[in-house]
Amino acid sequence: MKKKGLLFALCLFLCISFSYAQAMAAESPSYSLSLTSNQTQVGSQVRVVVKGTHVTDLFGYEIRLSYDTTHLRFIKGTSPMNGFSVPAIAKEGQVVFAHTNGYYF
Repeated sequence: MKKKGLLFALCLFLCISFSYAQAMAAESPSYSLSLTSNQTQVGSQVRVVVKGTHVTDLFGYEIRLSYDTTHLRFIKGTSPMNGFSVPAIAKEGQVVFAHTNGYYF
């Protein structure tokens, strides 16, 4: 009987420990897109902002976005992070942009 009680207490302790650790775990990384304006006039610029939240230890990234070439024309891609950006490649309604905070040797 004493072994069963000890085993039950141990199982209960482990279950509580795991649920507490999950509750205290960091939030998952997520990414969002936003526009500077929902409505524009012909000839005006629209900025697309890609934002990451709860991102840690980010060394670099690559992003690929598609757009309608009958309504939009890609102008440039920039990053607010320090480091090195690979020039954006825009082709057939798709742009690829990459950035790293590392250095070339």
